[in-house]
Amino acid sequence: MKKTLALVLTAAMLALSLVSCGSFDVTKVDLVADGYVTVGDYENLDLNLADYEAEDPTDADVYAHAVEHLGHSEDVATVDRAAEEFDLVNIAFVGSIDGVEFEGGTSDSTDLVIGAGNFIDGFEDGIIGMNIGETKDVTATFPEDYGKEELNGKEAVFAITLNTVYDPAVLDDVRAELTTEYDEETLKTDVWAALEESVTVVNYPANYVKELADAQYKYYEYMYRSWGMMDDMEDLGVTMESCEEYAKSQIDYEFAVYALANAQGITATEEELAAKVAEYVATYVGYGYTEEEANSMFSTESVESEVLYEKLVDAAIATLEAAEPVAE
Repeated sequence: MKKTLALVLTAAMLALSLVSCGSFDVTKVDLVADGYVTVGDYENLDLNLADYEAEDPTDADVYAHAVEHLGHSEDVATVDRAAEEFDLVNIAFVGSIDGVEFEGGTSDSTDLVIGAGNFIDGFEDGIIGMNIGETKDVTATFPEDYGKEELNGKEAVFAITLNTVYDPAVLDDVRAELTTEYDEETLKTDVWAALEESVTVVNYPANYVKELADAQYKYYEYMYRSWGMMDDMEDLGVTMESCEEYAKSQIDYEFAVYALANAQGITATEEELAAKVAEYVATYVGYGYTEEEANSMFSTESVESEVLYEKLVDAAIATLEAAEPVAE
């Protein structure tokens, strides 16, 4: 297991080392002026920060999902007491109008939240104070526009039996499940995707693509050989062509980072670079590598691109925040 993890981690570091590790030095060219990329509108991202904000569910959402929760749960705690408002309960009922049972007015087992307003006026209130096992006649009136001619505006009597009172903690659990936290990671991922879309690579340096693809292919050869799976490489989609496509995706990322950073005058300070290196080394030392091994797994340029990436994303988010309408 440890060997497998080490190989996976090494693969991750290979992705870092492939960026700006070869004959093409992205820091020595002007990507736009030299015809490698075009840069579009990176300042007006079509993203809404509200989509990523923390959100508290409404009571109606909680009540509706609580009933669904019971349907998917094998064992839910109950309490032995009389029913109270906003309790989640299970009941049986038989409804009648003028002493005659009507279609759809009978159930052996129905879950509901008392006070959620999902039943006709008077029905839910009539359950309050009932004890488990008790049967009680409750009078309730169908609204005039209920939708069934034979029931519109009619007064009905329901013989309700309280089967179960569920532990109120169920509602708290459902509320916690529905509550969403601020989704910063997804926001950053989406921001970068939008930023990267604004940069189009129009010229992939052929030697650079080949160099990155060769390095990727050789790594896979090493990995599959160590697993005794050399004969399976091509069947699993590892070909020189697939490695070339991967190399181009790495170049897409690298060129986008440097083109956008240059357009905005964003640079990486020595302190920021040193902090990022320390972060990488600490992570891989924690997985059993020596500091020397960890330091050999990434290039200076790849560290710089990561710092620039983070600063670009942060700057874009700050722009989005500044553009939000001010609440009156």
